[in-house]
Amino acid sequence: PDGDYKTEFSAGPSKAGISKANIYHTGSQRTNNLELDLDKGVTTEFWMKKEAWASTGSTHHHEYIFHSWNSGSAGASGSLGAYIYGSTTDSKGVINVRAVSGSTTLSFGHDTGLSDIADSSWHHYAFTVKTKGNDTISELYLDGGHKSSLTLSGAKINAITGTMLASIGGLVGPLSGSSEVGRGWGNIVSASFDEFRYWKTERNAQQIGRFYIDQVAGGTNTDNVKYDDITNKVDLGVYYKFNEGITGLADTDSIILDYSGRISNGTYVNYTAASRDTGSAIVLSSAATKEFKDPIIYSTHPDVESLATRKASSGSMHDHENSISIYKSMPAWIAEGDESESKHLRYLTQIIASFFDDLYLQIQKLPTLKDINYPDDTNYEKPLPFADRLLSSRGFDAPELFANASDLAKYL
Repeated sequence: PDGDYKTEFSAGPSKAGISKANIYHTGSQRTNNLELDLDKGVTTEFWMKKEAWASTGSTHHHEYIFHSWNSGSAGASGSLGAYIYGSTTDSKGVINVRAVSGSTTLSFGHDTGLSDIADSSWHHYAFTVKTKGNDTISELYLDGGHKSSLTLSGAKINAITGTMLASIGGLVGPLSGSSEVGRGWGNIVSASFDEFRYWKTERNAQQIGRFYIDQVAGGTNTDNVKYDDITNKVDLGVYYKFNEGITGLADTDSIILDYSGRISNGTYVNYTAASRDTGSAIVLSSAATKEFKDPIIYSTHPDVESLATRKASSGSMHDHENSISIYKSMPAWIAEGDESESKHLRYLTQIIASFFDDLYLQIQKLPTLKDINYPDDTNYEKPLPFADRLLSSRGFDAPELFANASDLAKYL
């Protein structure tokens, strides 16, 4: 937070004690957030709407969707990139994926099946690259469905190590063999992005098809229930939802928050007030009817400031008019002394009252926990979370009918 990567902070309920901002642990794959090791595989997925091309003439104006590059002197030099260009009719529906390590370059030209990527419509794209044996295979998915599979036989590259940088919508560093084309080149034009995810492993068709119309959970830094060092290693590297809210302050809104659970926040270069939008690509594409709305992150957001002001005003008015509050039950000379001195009594009675409010609501609900209810009852929109224990709590040993159901099936 605020560029401070050394201060200790609480690790959360799934990990005892204190942790640093980004835990480094090779066993659970908590290493580089932009790790590029094709033996493990890599997946990049995002929603994109493109409305025009930088050029439709004979010159190839490569527009980079994504570029990851080894910026340090340590480790094998290399990069991973995906670019498009609209200079020919045949190229307008193709996404080119390029992986480089040293002098070795692996190139894949995936046909999306679209006649023109710049069709002014939202589409979900996902591409994977993985080394399998002596071959390297790249897959492309469009709107949750598999579209292309390309194999380079007998071709593979080493893992890219060292300091990794990445960018969306342009080059983050020089291309292999070029000393002139570097950071800031290859900008994409007339395009919008949403739900960008970088995975440090190859995602399969089921995973992409299931979650392209929904959000995915983070927790990659401290969730030791979801992730471990045996079978469930950390797979999500970077996750930009673009859902943190628009405060109207350029210095704040130009920071793109990483929702993966670790800190790989991005900076929007040349940010302007019109750069952000609160709409959902998932909804606008009609792929789903709704998307979960994340909480606004910043307290400086106008909606948050306005709500806080309204609630403070209504709360203070209620406290002033409430003659039966705990604080008002105190003798006047105690309350008056507290008002002129520390106000500790006011704070203490507020804590006590808040506890009593919670207790009252719990006691009120307790007698109705096992009441019979019906699906069309608006007070019970979801099944009881402990429904599977209702019989056993009364002495009936009910067998598990769906013992082999997956977690997803169980909760659905």
